[in-house]
Amino acid sequence: MKSTIGTKGVRFDTAGQNIWWDLKLERADGVEQDGGVYVTGGKLLLFRRFANDYVGPTVVENGGIQARVDYAIPARSTLRLGGVTTEGTFTANTYDTESPQRITRQIIGRIEGRGTLQEMAMSHITNSVAPAANGALKFTTVTYFDPGCVYEVSGDKTGCSCLEVKGATNQPQDISGLKVRLMNPEALDGSASRTFYKILSVATGAASGYAGKFDASEIPDGWRLKYTTDAVYLYPRQGLILVVE
Repeated sequence: MKSTIGTKGVRFDTAGQNIWWDLKLERADGVEQDGGVYVTGGKLLLFRRFANDYVGPTVVENGGIQARVDYAIPARSTLRLGGVTTEGTFTANTYDTESPQRITRQIIGRIEGRGTLQEMAMSHITNSVAPAANGALKFTTVTYFDPGCVYEVSGDKTGCSCLEVKGATNQPQDISGLKVRLMNPEALDGSASRTFYKILSVATGAASGYAGKFDASEIPDGWRLKYTTDAVYLYPRQGLILVVE
């Protein structure tokens, strides 16, 4: 059983009640670019039977999506969480439908916006992750970023994008596969030598934090990364440098 998506997309308004969805969502015949899937209303859209097959964005304006089946979000679809002032959630598990609970497998090309991603231990992010400017994407479990995956950092003089990680017991979040790319360096405050932009934070009460270092090969000249036990900062390199040989 399936339901097709046209150029205008499909909107699920949960209106304060969870929606259990048991049809496969597919791009309509003859449509090259469908309009994607939109979730609003503050509660959950629960995919529990089929891997979907559409190409437009998957947008959680507020509320959330629970992927109770493997590959519920097509890899070609961008997962976008939250709006200008709201946050969204995405959860990849079968909570309360199976015993024991099973974490589902997801392959997602791009994640952007602001919100929380839960139970992503069996999931891959293949292309890019882009928290909203002055917003955060929060990963509550270890998540695998494919080699070459890009972390897009944007912001202004008041702040910038941030990833929040938690890790797991004896397994910190590995960030070494992520390439940092500044999307608008001209908007950041590069004049003050004490300006530090937090681009990664370790969640309060995290089991293990993070491991490794970002790929900094695309960071413009004049910017550096500073690593601490619970955060990574982007800062401008300014002032006199004394080299002693």
